[in-house]
Formats: sequence, structure tokens, C-alpha cells
Amino acid sequence: MRVFRPAIGLGTAGDKDMSMEYSPTLLLVDDNPVNLDIMSRIISHYLPKCQVLTARDPSTALNIGETIALDGVLLDCQMPGMGGVELCRRFKEHEHLKHVPVILLTSFKSSPELRAEGLDAGAEDFISRPVENVEFIARIRSILRLKRAEDRLRRINSNVEGLLAEKTAALERSRRMYDMLSACSQAVMMAEKSEDLYRDICRILVNEGGYRVAWVGELEMGLDMKIRPLAWEGVNESCSAKLRSVWTDKTFPCDPATRTAIREGRVAIVRDMDEALASGVSGYEVVSQGVVSALSLPLMDGENLLGVLSLYSSERHIFDTLEISLLQRLADNLVFGIRALEAERERQTSRLKAEQALSLLKSVINATSDLIYFKDREGRFLGCNLATARLFGHPEEEIVGKRDDDFFPSETARSVMAWDQELLAERIPKRIEECLPCPGRGDVFFDTLKSPYYGSDGELLGLIGVSRDISLQKMAQLELQESREEFRRLSQEFQTVLEGIPDTISLLDSDFKILWSNKNRVEGAFTRAPLPGKCYQRIHNLEGPCENCPTLSCFETGEASEGVIRGTNDRIRGVKAFPLKDETGKVIHVITLASDITEKIRMREESQRNSRLAALGELAAGVAHEINNPNGVILLNASLLQKAWADIQSLLDAHYRQTGDFSMGSMSYTQLLDLMPDLLADTLASGRRIKRIVEDLKEFVRIRSA
Repeated sequence: MRVFRPAIGLGTAGDKDMSMEYSPTLLLVDDNPVNLDIMSRIISHYLPKCQVLTARDPSTALNIGETIALDGVLLDCQMPGMGGVELCRRFKEHEHLKHVPVILLTSFKSSPELRAEGLDAGAEDFISRPVENVEFIARIRSILRLKRAEDRLRRINSNVEGLLAEKTAALERSRRMYDMLSACSQAVMMAEKSEDLYRDICRILVNEGGYRVAWVGELEMGLDMKIRPLAWEGVNESCSAKLRSVWTDKTFPCDPATRTAIREGRVAIVRDMDEALASGVSGYEVVSQGVVSALSLPLMDGENLLGVLSLYSSERHIFDTLEISLLQRLADNLVFGIRALEAERERQTSRLKAEQALSLLKSVINATSDLIYFKDREGRFLGCNLATARLFGHPEEEIVGKRDDDFFPSETARSVMAWDQELLAERIPKRIEECLPCPGRGDVFFDTLKSPYYGSDGELLGLIGVSRDISLQKMAQLELQESREEFRRLSQEFQTVLEGIPDTISLLDSDFKILWSNKNRVEGAFTRAPLPGKCYQRIHNLEGPCENCPTLSCFETGEASEGVIRGTNDRIRGVKAFPLKDETGKVIHVITLASDITEKIRMREESQRNSRLAALGELAAGVAHEINNPNGVILLNASLLQKAWADIQSLLDAHYRQTGDFSMGSMSYTQLLDLMPDLLADTLASGRRIKRIVEDLKEFVRIRSA
């Protein structure tokens, strides 16, 4: 038999619990009556107000628990039949007993497995006997306090249920408000356009928030404050037509709450429109379809009024403090959503521009035949253009992440990587010519420019390289060098030839400056350097441009020209001008060939003069012969006529005296009488004069012949 043995005596009266203010009921269950008696006495001594009930078997204990309200149960674990752990489980499974705290008792130190099993069954505590009375009572007090607290809590819960019943409608509205706010927040997050956001908010406020009408307007600032309705829900067709117009500050066809919110920028409420109408307030033309209360929320972005959100309900005095606060939060979220959409549009525009710029840059980079590549600070490729990929014989994605030693022989790679590290250490751009082995092409010469690049924070990230294939240029340079040698040889030969030419060959520009000449008349030597002064000054010793200048004609007509120029030094030069044209056909230079023809001109003039004199002699001889014969006839006839006139004059005078004046040769005789002697004398004198001239010509011919 297991006997309960207390560790100490019953104690003194001073150990009694004098603070127990209520009478709890405890049930002791043990198959040993001695243990029941001892425990009852100890409990009664320390807890005199506590009613102690005992049971020696589980069935009795269950019956007592079903009929009497218990505040605690102490169960012996080792009872025949149903043990204490199983009985505890039965208590916890019983609807009326599940809240009664249970302590399990053992007569020896319990094992962890037993404790675990008891706690799993629902026991609140575990006592191993023997135990000190103080601890025993303390554990009982603990479960009694627990029971009392749970009872108090259940009573409170019972009272709360009444309050909850009273607040069911309010809670339901709050739930609807939170659901509405959640839906509005979702609409704000999911909206892609502000117009869609306005419509979604109005629809949610009416369909989920339970409001009769909702609309959103945008403020338009100008000479008059204007409000433009953007979206609405819950209005009929006639009201919808009015909402499609723009309202000015003086023509708002809406309620006073909306006018106040717009004009003063604060939340405005009309809790009972009937009372407002009775007091003389008007202005419900747009939403007067069964609404009795209104709330208008200004949409504020800081100090700036963006618009208004107006709500209307068919219930009076519906807008309480919590609802106004939540709706104000909704208005703030709506403003946030509007600004977020505007920011997103700006980001989308910026991103689109950036993507377009990046695409354009990539297209430009890929379009160039130069190698363009990027490396990090460790020499790994970060990217390259198509030309680089073609040179390496790998696509860009296979090049990224690799280094030069993955593509070039080790010696070449070491040289390139050493130059890269030197550039990164000095952080200055560098340019070199390098020769790199390339697949299928052999050694290729590149003109390479490499420059470090930095992040936005100034951190060195790597380098950018641009390499241009100059193999053809190298070949061209070699050929050019050979051509230069050949040209130098030919130039020397040509110079010798030009210096041997007595004529002056010059290259002139449009200002008549001598750019090149084979013979410098001042220094007397061959020169290719431009000479000071103009061509007419240095070659012809003239102060101004030559008359009928072939050079000027060549520039103007674009055709070859020639002429003769006489200088102030009595030198005469024959000048030929030949045009040099650009690809457009414009004359840019003229080559002149100036030959000194002074002696040639003089000899030609002398020859021409002698020829003229000889011809003149022949002419004079012929003239003398041809004139002399008719002149002899004139002299002879004039002399005979003079004698005949003298002989016939007497006859004519007699006839005159007989007949009077008469006509002869269309003249009167009296006139002819005075004129005839002079005519005959002049004729005879002219003949003699012609005779003298003929004699002079004959003398001139005789002198030229000699």
C-alpha cells in the first residue's frame, strides 16, 4: 500500500493561508484512504476555506466532477484499473471538466517519460511524494489561482460577447472598410494609367464600400478655379452628363461639402442633407438621387490641392472618426498612386530613352570595323563588339569572363596584360601600335587606344579598348616610303631638267602669288617655296596686273590662254597659261610658261620694216612710171590750150560785141573770160608739181636700190 508521508508536521497557525477570499473546491483521487486523509488534513489546515472532496476510484471522481463545480483535482498516478494519467485525459476530454486544473501525484521520483505522458494528457503540474507541505500547498494555490483566473477570463469573455453582439454591424462595416481599402490599395499598386485608377477607386467605393455615389475631380488652376470630374460611379445618365462638364468656382453644381473641400483644402462633411436643405443650403443637382450624407476629401500633395474625392451615402450620420481617418488614408494613397503613376511614366520614358540610346550605341559599336572591348580590373572581358568577336572567332558570350591568355600565345598575352595593368595603375589613357596574332590572318597590326573607366562613385572599374586594324596602312606606309624614294630620285632628275630650261615655269594661285617656280629671278635659283610679291612684279617688273593677262583669262574661262607681256624694263615675254582644276572643275591654280622673246621680237620687227621699205620702193617705181606718162599729156595739152585761148579770145570778144553776152560751158562769156586764164595756169602748175614728185620718187628708188 502506498502511503502519503508528509515531510514535516502540520505546522503552526501562522502558516495558514489567511488571504483566501473565496471557497474553492478540490477533489482528491487516491485508492489509499490514508493518503486521502493526510492530504485532506493538510489542505484544511493551510486552506481552511477550501472544500475538499475525495474519491477512491476514477468512476466516482468523474461522477463528482459532472455534478459539482471543481476548482482543482489531485490524481494519484498508480491506481488499479484506470491510472491517474488516463483519468486526467478523461477530465480534459470532458466538456465541463476540461477547464479544471489537474495535479498528478506519484509515490516515488517520476521518470521523464511519465512526466511527459502526464503533461501530454493535459496535467498542469506534477508532484512526487514525499513532498514538503509548503511546496504541496504552494502548488495547490498555483492551480487554484489558475482556475480563478480562467474563470474570471471566461466571465469577461461572456461580457465581451454581449458587446460584440452590439458591435457586429460596426465591425462588419469596419471589415468592409478594410476590404475596400485593401482593394483600393491593390488598385493603386496595379494601376497603369491614372484614368483607370480613378475609375477603379470609384467602382470599389460604391460596390465594396457600400457608398451610394463616388466621384473624383481634378483641379485646374487659372483665372477661375475649375474642377474637371474624371471618374464616377453610382450616378444615373442625367447626373453623368453633368459630371462630364468642367465646373468653375462659381458654378459648382454639387454639395457644400465638395465646395468646402475644394475652396478650403480640408475634409468637409454633410451628415444630414435634409437638415442642410432645411437650413437653406442648396447644391445637390448632380448627386440628388437618394443620398442623405456626403463626405469630400481634398487630394493634397503637400500644400498643393490636386483635386477632390467625394462620397455620398444613403445613411445619415455614417461618417465616424475612424471611417474619416481611413478614407483620409485612402485619399493620401490615391495621391501617392497618382504621383507614382506619373513617376512611373517618367521612369518608363527615361528607361525607353535609355534603352533606345543603348540600342543605338550598341548598333554604332557593332557597325564599326574597329575592335571595341571592355575589361575589368583583373583583365577579364566584360563585353565586346561584333568586330572583336569575329577576330577572336568566338561569340561575345564565350569571350565574356575570359582573359587575353585564353586567346593569344602566352608571350603576347603577358605583354598585353602588363600594358593593361600599367594603364590601370597610372589611370591615364594610352595609345600604342601592337602586333597581334589572329586566327586565319597571321600577324595583324593594330593602332590601339585604351582608357580607364569609372563608376558613378568614381571607383575604377576597368578599361575600354579601341583597336583599329592598320595592316593595310602599314603596307601603304611601306609603299609610300618606296614611292617617296622614287619621287625624290625623279624630283632630282626633274629639277635638273627644269633648271636647264631657259624659260620661267611658275605655279600661280588666284591672287597671282608664285607658289612654285623653276627659276627665281631675284635669287637666281630653283625654288619650291612661295615667293613674296605677285607674278607681274617678280617676273615682268610691273606695278599692276598685266593688260590682257593670260593667267587671269585662264582663271576666268578655265581654258588655256597665251599672250605677250611687255615689262617696264623693255623686256618682252611670251606667256602661256594652263589651268589646274579640282574635282568640281574649278580652276585652283595656273601653270605659266614665260619665255623672253625680246630679241626675237626686235629681229622680227626689223625684218618687217625692211620688207615694207622694199615693197615701198617697188611701189614708188611703179607709181612714178604710171603717173609720169599721163602727167606729160596734161602738161602738153595745158600748154596748147593756153595758146589756143589766147588766139581765140579776139574772136570771142568780137562776137560778144556783136551779140552781147553769151553762154559757153554752162557759164557766161564774161565769167569765163575772167576764169579761163587762171584755170589753164593752175592746170599747168599742177602738172609741173606732179612731175617734180615723180622725179623725187625715182630718186628715192635709186637710193634704196643702192
